[in-house]
Amino acid sequence: MACLHLPESGVFDGGKLCRYTYVSPLPDPPMSFSSPQSDTQAAAQPADADRIRVMLVDDQFIIAEALRRMLAGEADIDYCYQPDPRQAVASALSWRPTVILQDLVMPQVDGFALLGQFRTHPELRQVPVIVLSSKEDPQLKAQGFGMGARDYLVKWPDRIELLARVRAHSTAYLNQRERDAAFRALAESQQQLARANADLQRMAKLKDEFVATVSHELRTPLTSIRGSLSLLSEGMAGELPEAARKLVGIAGNSCERLVRMINDLLDIERIESGKMEFDLRMQPLDAIVEQAVASMQGYSAQYRVEIKTVPVPAGLRVRADRDRLMQVLINLLSNAIKFSPAGAEVRLITQVNGQRVRMSVIDRGEGMPDEFRDRIFEKFSQADSGDSRRRGGTGLGLNICKRIVEEHGGRIDFESVYGEGSSFHVELPIAHE
Repeated sequence: MACLHLPESGVFDGGKLCRYTYVSPLPDPPMSFSSPQSDTQAAAQPADADRIRVMLVDDQFIIAEALRRMLAGEADIDYCYQPDPRQAVASALSWRPTVILQDLVMPQVDGFALLGQFRTHPELRQVPVIVLSSKEDPQLKAQGFGMGARDYLVKWPDRIELLARVRAHSTAYLNQRERDAAFRALAESQQQLARANADLQRMAKLKDEFVATVSHELRTPLTSIRGSLSLLSEGMAGELPEAARKLVGIAGNSCERLVRMINDLLDIERIESGKMEFDLRMQPLDAIVEQAVASMQGYSAQYRVEIKTVPVPAGLRVRADRDRLMQVLINLLSNAIKFSPAGAEVRLITQVNGQRVRMSVIDRGEGMPDEFRDRIFEKFSQADSGDSRRRGGTGLGLNICKRIVEEHGGRIDFESVYGEGSSFHVELPIAHE
């Protein structure tokens, strides 16, 4: 590498003693001037630093020195000089300027050809290029702008104007580079989010398929087991000893519980996949309430809890799927019974409020803790008390009730005081002929 180091001169520029280094025109690196830092510090400056980095491509050293004098004393500007235009692209890739100043007339490379190289290189095409020319020629200006130059200055511009243009173009480039980086980060985040969403959908589909398959496969043998236990308890195989009857009763209750759990899982799967069908018809509400209460008499007797109702107003009708609305009432009644103490009563009250009817299931059980209220209608939600866990359940019933009620154009809410009981309210629009 052929470098000539000239001795330090006694010339001061802007209060700074400058050292000049001439770099040979072949494959040597560009010469850097930094203000107010030293050459070594400028070379160590990271390429992505938020600083103005000016690179000059010109074959005349006197031009480089004149430009250095103009930029001297500017604390936010680093300056790099490449005398060989054949090495300009490589130097720009290495030094990462925020603005390039280049001559048009150079012996080794045509200035417009070099401009074309900057504009077509994928890593340099956005770097602003200011053409320096000794000619005030509109045709040259037009050609330069047509090839992608950002600016055109006639040698030599006023120092204040040069600094203003260098800062303006560099700032615009730095802002654009920051925006591009942000857009790339956003695009990458969106791609990661899309991949994660696709994975979640795939896992949800697998989960739904698993739940549906397992539930269907379990329900068939459970139905057979339940039927066999029922026949045994009814004496179809002969009179059972007392101990055997108790065991059959325990097995039967456990089987019923498993059937309810499987039915809840299947209902959730059908609701979330949009496969749950609703046969909405005009229905007399009193018949639905009576049937729901009648179906819970055996369950309430098991817990020694009495169900009391207030007669439904005569002729009151709703547009509902009879089985699904009964499912809601039975679920609310079973919860109220399950969490009520022996000897208590559960009330089912029906009231008309304008064009809506409200069915309230009220108990005087243990109520629910404050921390459980916000998630009571979420899937798999259960109060965390040990007593709640012992009473069983999937934590799906209230979520299913909420979805069924909403499909009927109604709403469900509740009131509860811990230690005093709970009230669940189902409101539906009254149907008219």
